[in-house]
Amino acid sequence: MRTLGGQFVPLRWRGTRRYTHKQMVLNAMVCPITVRADAFACGVPQRNLRISQMHALYLEGTLIPVSALANGRSIFIEPPSLSVEYHHLDIGPHGIILAEGTPTESLLNNDASRRGFDNYDPRITMFPDDPACSQAAPWIEAGEMIAALQQRYARRAEQQGFPLHHVDEADFLLV
Repeated sequence: MRTLGGQFVPLRWRGTRRYTHKQMVLNAMVCPITVRADAFACGVPQRNLRISQMHALYLEGTLIPVSALANGRSIFIEPPSLSVEYHHLDIGPHGIILAEGTPTESLLNNDASRRGFDNYDPRITMFPDDPACSQAAPWIEAGEMIAALQQRYARRAEQQGFPLHHVDEADFLLV
C-alpha cells in the first residue's frame, strides 16, 4: 500500500463487509457514495471511487467522512443495488493511504474496528490492538470548514459539467 508520504507499507489484513439490497433499502447509510474522477482536483480521484458513507478522506489536514461532502453531482449517494461489498485495509497504525490518488484513511488498528467485518475472526492474535489507537488526523463532520469544502466541490462539479445525480424514491423499495 502506498501512503500519502510516498512510502510503501505492507497490507496486514483486509476487512470485507457485504450488504444486500434489503439492508440498503432499510438503512440508506450503508449505500455507497461515488466520488467522480476529478471531483477534488485534476486527477483526484484518478477514477470514480466507490466508498462507504462514513469512510474518511484526508483533506485540509483532517479526516472527513465522505458523506459530509455529498453534493449530488461529483459526490453522491448511490441508490440501493443488488449488493455492495466494502473492503477496508489494515496497515498497522492508523494512516493515510491513497485510493485512486485520493488520500483516505486506513483501518483503525483495534479489535473493535475489525469486529464489524464479515471476515472477522476473534482468534486473530497476530494483530494486537495498538494501545494508543490514535487516529492519523483529527476527525470532523460539521462546521465552517465542511461548509467551505462543500461549496468548493459543488462549484467545481458545476464547472466540470457533472450532471445532477437523481435518486428516485422507487429505488428504495424492496424488490
